[in-house]
Amino acid sequence: MVGATLLSILLFVALYLVLLMGAGCLLWWVATHYFDHYGLWLLFLHLGAVAAAGMLVVFLLKFLFKGRQTSRENWLRLVPEAHPRLLGFLEQLCAETGVALPRAIYLSPEVNAAVFYERPLLSLVWPVRKSLLIGAGLVNALTLSEFKAVLAHEFGHFAQRSMRLHSYVYSANLVLHDIVFRRDKWDEVVANWRGPDIWGSAAAWVLTALVWLVRQVLEVAYRGVNLVYARLAREMEFQADRVAVRVAGSSAIIDALYQINRASAAYHVALGHLATALEHGLATDDVYYHQALRLAEAPAAPAAFRSAAAHASSNAFLFAAEEVTLKADMYASHPTGLQREQHARSPFVPAASDARSPWLLFTQPGEVRRLVTAKLYRHSIADAEDRQAQPAREVEAFLSAETEELTYDPCYAETYDTRLITAVAVEALDALAAELPTGPALLALRAELYGPELHRQMAQVKERQKALQRLHLFASQQVRDATFEVAGVPFPARHAAGVIKQIEQEGQASARWLEEFDRRAAALHWRLLGCLPERQPGWRSRYALQMHLRLGLALTQASLRSLHQLLPEIIGRPLNESQCRAYLTQLAQLQQQMVVLLLTSKKSALLPLRHLEGFATVGDYLLQATSLPSSAVLSAAWITGFVSLLDTVQDRYRRLYFKNLGALLRLQEKAAAEYALTIAPPERADSEAATV
Repeated sequence: MVGATLLSILLFVALYLVLLMGAGCLLWWVATHYFDHYGLWLLFLHLGAVAAAGMLVVFLLKFLFKGRQTSRENWLRLVPEAHPRLLGFLEQLCAETGVALPRAIYLSPEVNAAVFYERPLLSLVWPVRKSLLIGAGLVNALTLSEFKAVLAHEFGHFAQRSMRLHSYVYSANLVLHDIVFRRDKWDEVVANWRGPDIWGSAAAWVLTALVWLVRQVLEVAYRGVNLVYARLAREMEFQADRVAVRVAGSSAIIDALYQINRASAAYHVALGHLATALEHGLATDDVYYHQALRLAEAPAAPAAFRSAAAHASSNAFLFAAEEVTLKADMYASHPTGLQREQHARSPFVPAASDARSPWLLFTQPGEVRRLVTAKLYRHSIADAEDRQAQPAREVEAFLSAETEELTYDPCYAETYDTRLITAVAVEALDALAAELPTGPALLALRAELYGPELHRQMAQVKERQKALQRLHLFASQQVRDATFEVAGVPFPARHAAGVIKQIEQEGQASARWLEEFDRRAAALHWRLLGCLPERQPGWRSRYALQMHLRLGLALTQASLRSLHQLLPEIIGRPLNESQCRAYLTQLAQLQQQMVVLLLTSKKSALLPLRHLEGFATVGDYLLQATSLPSSAVLSAAWITGFVSLLDTVQDRYRRLYFKNLGALLRLQEKAAAEYALTIAPPERADSEAATV
């Protein structure tokens, strides 16, 4: 595969040089061509052709003038002498793997580890020492044995001579991706050149066709280079895994691979929570304190995790087989988790395990974590630079209170966790509730409402969603498999669209059931609260707010969907005057709809919710320091700003919606408990009171 990869790169270079020489020859021929008789229009066309040929040459060369320095602003460069235990650990590991110490060691905030050339272009022609990148999120989640296995894997890459090819492929990809996929000022100039005047823009249209053709040819080259290199890259990963197995044993690398996925998910959940805290002026001094807590809250790992005996057996695997084989897997640079686990166990190599944290290798690990956290806030999180970091425990107290309000009772079977409840007008509740009984029969209906049928329906919803995700891959021809299964029944891949329709019809029936469920729930609690007159006004206000938030969130989501459907039509293509007017009208409609919604939200009182006591209305929280969207303009700057505003409003509407829903559900739970006491026989009520 090394030879095939090298050949693909050489073919790409040859193809690129042929295209560049062809463009240069075209420019020379057009510029030096002489017509016997020049008229004004012919002169104008000739100059346009020269300009177009020159633009084609610029198109093929412009990547040379673009800076591509990788941003390392949130990386912390470690001084090895300041961390003698880490240095000793790395020296010992280098001796065991037979490689030289890295040129430099960097600590990044993420859950990752990598070797890289600091000067990838120089490495193409000159031997350059590789550097090591360690993610603090990785250090925070692994045991010392797993950390050793991961670094041994990276040092295995140090020893691979084929790593040099990575630099060649990396450089080729930079060129190809820039030419084929990136749109910049050059494209904007050509787009402005094209116009309704055929004589003035004829050369621009010819240039557009030539560039389209060049991009199609180079896209084939891009896919070819990456397809060949992907096979080599997967082989390199297996080889590096063998180094890790030799140095740290099979279990360490298997457990590390599994834990990295869990740690990455916990890290991003923690960042999402901390973004909410930042809205309230709270910045933590240790992101990794929160990551560890989120990791502890994650679903339990399989029994085989961190069990050498299980790894040594032939039938206990941490990773599951992929449900489908994607065509995109051909371009994957890493094998699947199951493939790597199988490879690491063939043969199984036992080794002693050290469950201590890798943080012990760092001098003053708490200070290191605070430095990395500060860099993360300063360079990766907008508007966070001037925030004074607070102790992580204090920030976590805020997050715990926030999470508590957004966590619903398991009896609801997650029916409220992601979907929007059905809108039921408060005025219609009297008529719906009048049909319901009172007393024990009403409580029996409530128990039935949240009983086994709800759990069965929600289980079917989850299975249906999972099946649809898989089937859409087949319908869009992204899968290499010839068949698929639904409920144990096999189907040919070509039948995916028909099966999708069938499942969607089943989903419509389920949606109708859930709509009726929401109406029954609202009517039942209205009936119940009719017997608790002191609580009914509070519930009515909370429910009315929920309906407002539901409408606002639904409208914002619809506006974002419409806008994202428009963007591909507007950006990166020439528009005539009538198209500009039509798109501007659509943008203006979305802008006006948003203005009306936000102004209406300014009139909707925000009932008490934890951490939002300072906002009097829904609109106050949605906008805060943000202004209403300005009049629509067909420009990239306006569209980008409008999308950003809609994203912010959607996120804040979603937060309000689910926080208020949690408050509404808890109010209903308390009301049901009080109602049960009012209808209980006196001796039973006394007994319950004594028990409490």
